[in-house]
Amino acid sequence: MPRETCPRPRLQRALAVRKARYYNVQLHRNGIKILSAWPRGARLRVVGSWRYLGRRQSLLPGTYSWYVWPGLGPQSYGATAGCSARAASG
Repeated sequence: MPRETCPRPRLQRALAVRKARYYNVQLHRNGIKILSAWPRGARLRVVGSWRYLGRRQSLLPGTYSWYVWPGLGPQSYGATAGCSARAASG
């Protein structure tokens, strides 16, 4: 897996799914979920720092994985619309 530095905010894009009303985006670092977001579109920019489950999070060195599911209605999800993994060094 390539190693890279993350000096700027990352913009993650998934495949847009027809009729998706929202998306569930999850970001994991070293296998631990650090972000869960619900954007209306298939794009999400991760900036600076944020809070997840009451703890401050930010992009630190580690191995990241992200997953995206389209929301087709209340509590109704489609197949995974995107996923990826990459190592980041500080």
